[in-house]
Parts: sequence; C-alpha cells; structure tokens
Amino acid sequence: MAQKKNNLEIEKRYLLRRLPPKIDWDEIQRIDQFYTPKGRFRCAQPKIANVFAIFLQTNKKSISHGVNEEIEKEISEKQFYKELKTATRKISKIRYIKKFKNLIWEVDVFNYGLVIAEVELDDEKQLNTVKLPKPLQKEFLLDLTGIKAFTNFNLALGV
Repeated sequence: MAQKKNNLEIEKRYLLRRLPPKIDWDEIQRIDQFYTPKGRFRCAQPKIANVFAIFLQTNKKSISHGVNEEIEKEISEKQFYKELKTATRKISKIRYIKKFKNLIWEVDVFNYGLVIAEVELDDEKQLNTVKLPKPLQKEFLLDLTGIKAFTNFNLALGV
C-alpha cells in the first residue's frame, strides 16, 4: 500500500474480465466488509499458516476523482463483532496482491464474480500516468476510477 499523506487515499480502479491466470501472487486474503452507521468494518484473513485475522474500522469520504480521505484503525476482534450488530450491508471477496514495478496491485474477486483491480498511488499526478501491468491489461474492461456505482459500499448487499 502506498503511504497515505494527510489520510488521503489516491487510487486507480479497473474492471477486469476475470482473475488473470498464471500470476504468482505475493499474498492472498479473504476479506469480509460490513457497513454500519459508524463506518466500514473489515476482517482480513491472510491465507498464510499461523497468521491471524486483522480487524479494521475505516471511515472514507470522496474528495475528488480518484482521491478519498480515509481514516483507518485496527480494532479488536471483540469490538469488530460488537459493531456487526448494526451492519446494514456486507461484501465478501478474495484479494490477490502482487507488486509490479514498485506498485502494489490488488485484484479483488467478489463473491458474485465481479473482478476489480486497484492500485494506491503516492500523488494525484500518477492518476494520469499509471499503467496496468501487462498481465492485468489482457483482462481489462473499463477504468472505474471515480465511478460511484462501483465503490465497495455500493456493491455491498443488504444483510
């Protein structure tokens, strides 16, 4: 993940046809996200032996095209399950992570088959210059950056 300056998340997002085959992923995680009046709550479970789940609370607000204010903090498992009682939406996905040319790319395969690639960037100038790595280019359908209908919140289903 790129270092966040002033809690800013600068990212490009792309719709892919499918998970690109033949990539040796650096990491794979199962992610369950719940949305409550207090924000987004995430449980990320790396698919590595003896690594436990990470629980996060995030509050995110769109600033401009590809730029969001994001405040994220790690919380306890107990706090996570307490907050789930007020959840109104949920989304589950498998996240595939790979570093290409000094950028960390995340490809999310949602439980209903949608595939979205994203990369966090260091500054807004990169939004116009970043290129999909070749293995992802082959599956490219659409640049989703800034399209509200494709935010995780809008893709989440009611619980």
